[in-house]
This record gives sequence, C-alpha cells and structure tokens, in this order.
Amino acid sequence: MREPEVWSRAGRWPASEYYDGRLLTGAEAVVLSKTMLAGAEFWCRLVTDIIEVHVAEEAIYVGTAEPELGNLLSLVAERVDSSPYVIDRRNFPYYMPADETFWSELRRGLSSGMQEMLILQQWAAGPAGERWYRVVSTGDLETVRRNVIPRAVYAVFRSPGLVRRREALNQPASTVVAEEALLANVRIFHDLSESPLMVDNVANEAELEHIWGSLDDRGALFLWTDDAVVSYAAQPDADGQVRAAVSFQ
Repeated sequence: MREPEVWSRAGRWPASEYYDGRLLTGAEAVVLSKTMLAGAEFWCRLVTDIIEVHVAEEAIYVGTAEPELGNLLSLVAERVDSSPYVIDRRNFPYYMPADETFWSELRRGLSSGMQEMLILQQWAAGPAGERWYRVVSTGDLETVRRNVIPRAVYAVFRSPGLVRRREALNQPASTVVAEEALLANVRIFHDLSESPLMVDNVANEAELEHIWGSLDDRGALFLWTDDAVVSYAAQPDADGQVRAAVSFQ
C-alpha cells in the first residue's frame, strides 16, 4: 500500500491499519480495490514488484513491468499508455528522520526561550489523516513523540502566530484571515490545552465565521502561510530508514 489518502472522518480507516508500506494479501487487495471503487472515503496505490494498481471512481488502472499481463488478460481490459494517477516520484519531498537528533533539536529550541510551537502529524490526506499538537514544554514534546503513527510525516511550526479568540473577541474571522488566504490552510483549535488539539477545518467563509464565533477564550485560529517557519521530518522504520511516501496535503 502506497500514499494512503483518507477523506472521511469515519473510524473505518484506522491509520494503524492503513498506512504507507502495509503488506496486503492478494485477497485483501481485491477487497480493498472494490471498496475504493464503491466510495470516495479512501484511496491508495497498490504495488508489487511487477504490478501497480490505481483505483479511480469508474475504473481500475493496472500497470505491469512484465511484457505480458498473464492472468490479468482474463479481465475485460483496454490497453492505455499510462494511468492518469501516475506520480512523479522526482518531485516528492525528502523528509529527514524524526530520530533522536530531530527531537533533541526541538527540545533545545524550547529550552532557549521559544514560547510555543505547533506540530502537525500527518499520515494521509484529509482531516482524518492528521493530528495537531501545541507544544510549550518538553513534556508536551514527549507526548507527541509517544503517539507514533507508522511512517507519518511531521511539520513543525516555530512561533506559529496563533490568533487567540480572547485577543480578537470582537473581530469577525474575515478580519483575522487575509482575503487572499486559502481556507484550506486555516485550522481552528477549540481548546489549546488539549493534546492532541480538537481541530476544525473550514470549507467556506460562512463556516469559518460560524466556528470562529462559537469559540471561547481557550480557542484559537491558525493560518498556514507561505512565510511560516516550518521544518519537516518523517517517522522512521525500526531500522532507522525513512520510507514514507506521503506528501503534505
């Protein structure tokens, strides 16, 4: 399984089971392909040494490194030059391992006077594939480190510039978020003391204003801007190697 993308909040796609690099039997792959065809809650590539499968809404694209498709010829199939879901692997970002060096550097940042940071842990696309943590102490940092998701990627925002609800109590969200900002980059946290944070993303301006107006003084808004100070890492496998193929969405 490669590049899992979860587009549903439902618990039917637990990250501990559906993660990049999971091995599936042939029967499991067939069942999963049928499920992906039936709905749009989950997507991934299925890959072996000789076959790669891409599932679309109305078709399954099968690529092979062998000159003949063998048993696949029994399928009702049409030959095409390539799948529209082929990924340019050269443009995938490289993530450093979230190893002891990575966590030690973050601890040093906290001890040097950094007031807070936000850490996004993402293992699939969509709101069901991410966790957000506010870190103000080494204890908070250890909480993030203990909540391991296999092959997850991390984005660490230093001095993230959270807009507290108590500081902007009488301001509408439209004055807090710049007009040109992408709403997909907005996250609203209901209680900054929670771990992980209870978070909402918004689809339109009406939803943004409604959620912002419902917050109390423990809530805050975060906007991921192009000038954010952010560093990336990935949860390594047991041998220390990074094999995550997930790219931040």
